[in-house]
Amino acid sequence: MMTTDRPTVRQAISTLMLAALLVCAGGPAASAQDVAASNRVAARQAYDLAEGWMRQLRVAEFVLPIEIEGLAAVHVTIRKGGPTLGQATAAVADPAALDDNGKPGKPKRVDLMPLLQQATREAIKAAAVTLKAPNALVEEREKLLLDVQFAVNLKQVRAKNLRDLPSLITLDADGLSMRRATEWAWSLPSNNISTNANLLSQINRLLGELHYPLDKLQEVGQQDGPELYRCDVIHIVRPALDAEPVFLHRGNELLPTQPIMDKPLDALLVQLSGHLIHRQRQDGLFAGTYQPTSDIYEPAISAAPEMAVAAFALARTARLSRLDLEQRTLAQDAARKAVKALLDAQILKADDGAAIIKGPAVADLKMTALLLLSLMETPNTGDLKNDRLRLGTALSGMFNEETGWFADNNVKGAREATPIDQALGAAALARLFDQTREPAAARQAVAALDSLWKRVEKLGKEQSLDSTVDHLMPWLSYAETDLERLGQNRAERIEFLIGWGERMWKNQVQPLEGAQPDAVGGYLTTNGLFEEPTWQSAVTLAGQSVVLRHANAMAENDRIRWIVNAGMAARFIKQLTMQPSGAFYVRNPAEAIGGVRVSLWDNRQPLYTTSMALLSLAELKHTLAAMGGGGG
Repeated sequence: MMTTDRPTVRQAISTLMLAALLVCAGGPAASAQDVAASNRVAARQAYDLAEGWMRQLRVAEFVLPIEIEGLAAVHVTIRKGGPTLGQATAAVADPAALDDNGKPGKPKRVDLMPLLQQATREAIKAAAVTLKAPNALVEEREKLLLDVQFAVNLKQVRAKNLRDLPSLITLDADGLSMRRATEWAWSLPSNNISTNANLLSQINRLLGELHYPLDKLQEVGQQDGPELYRCDVIHIVRPALDAEPVFLHRGNELLPTQPIMDKPLDALLVQLSGHLIHRQRQDGLFAGTYQPTSDIYEPAISAAPEMAVAAFALARTARLSRLDLEQRTLAQDAARKAVKALLDAQILKADDGAAIIKGPAVADLKMTALLLLSLMETPNTGDLKNDRLRLGTALSGMFNEETGWFADNNVKGAREATPIDQALGAAALARLFDQTREPAAARQAVAALDSLWKRVEKLGKEQSLDSTVDHLMPWLSYAETDLERLGQNRAERIEFLIGWGERMWKNQVQPLEGAQPDAVGGYLTTNGLFEEPTWQSAVTLAGQSVVLRHANAMAENDRIRWIVNAGMAARFIKQLTMQPSGAFYVRNPAEAIGGVRVSLWDNRQPLYTTSMALLSLAELKHTLAAMGGGGG
């Protein structure tokens, strides 16, 4: 148990974070920060003026200059309830002259007012055309919202081939521009985030606007090919009529670079669990992937395994004794409702509608394991004991000590199960042993885990063993720690998982100079196209939180470091979670807010991403409680 009291923990966290921030601010970066701060002040002044012009539907002719260093273009968007009514871009006469091609030199200071006047005037005209009806814009002007982007620090992107571009551009943090002779086209974050446009579609749109032939795509950024530029963007928006204007980065407010703990962590848990409960239908099932841009769920009902994970995450949240009682009760009720709905969905019916068999004739390993885990974890499900027995029997039938795991219980024709499904099966068998305490269940759970480890070690020779293990989380951690807690000898495997948990901290994005500020706290665990953390960080945090509850997981003097790192991971999950300020383009904010996005550049919200994010935070809270740090 942790002996350090909580005020001391907080003081240590503050000291560590201050040291990290001082590293970020040291040296030459300080002057760059001064310039950035000055530019933001100027941009905010300009925003207030433009918003007044929009309300009056008239742009002032005579204005005092406001300068921004390195300004290349201004883009104004007028919105109503999210969708765009009108937009326009105004750029300096020769944006390329601002690019110093990497040579040292101070960027030019540019008066932004002529560009702001032009862009605002054209955006107002475009909005009037969109509304069509005479005087419609006059009637709607008090409901309009302003979105302004200032493109600064233009730099040419030079690539050997098209494949190099993702590593040279920070998607949706960088604005893009393309030149053809004296013509320029612009692609800026607000527009791309609101349409969820990927890099290829952004570049294709730039090529189209400049009337390049389609085959020029392969030459973008190369010698004699279409000239591509990237730029920083100062983005200001009023997200709602009752909200203040905010600065956004990749379409979202940047969180402070500090761990999320205590009440802020509780608030995030409540937000995510509330979002899942909101997505639950009357019949207990959950809606599928939410698309904030188009305000649709696609599919309308999520896949059954994803719904089972949602139920499990809510059940783990319901067991957080220090969380608000009302919220725990809501989570418990939602989990039970989902479990019962999923159990009912497994009933095959005859033509006359009568139930003929409880459970499909061929049971799927993934679904069986997840449903069994969710049922056993949900409080107050004693009346479902027969369902637990049925699912447990089906699951046991999918494992053979000589041949290993099968993907379903139709063993003769079944294929070998995937490693992740095997991990799920092993976790469910271990938890089943916890409830039944039958020796046969223990033997099978141990044999199932040993069989999985043989497969994992084989895969680990082809790729990183840590990476292979990471993709099996948190289910592998659940299985091993449950069996170890129940008296089985798992010391060697537990020792490896503890080492894995420690090694994964090396993949965490730190608040250092050069790191994207919204990526801080996430884990670089996949070979993604853009080499940035995604929702998969929740998988890693969940697995770490489970295994590091073990008494031998860390030395006493390592616990503060672990708490800081875990709190930073929670910080990244919150950065992925859509907040009200990031819903400025969303047609239906009530559906989007609280959902966890796939990545910093992809606003889709699958049920699984929010469920896994909630599960990771719940496990973190349970671990803090076990460490005596005020968690669950």
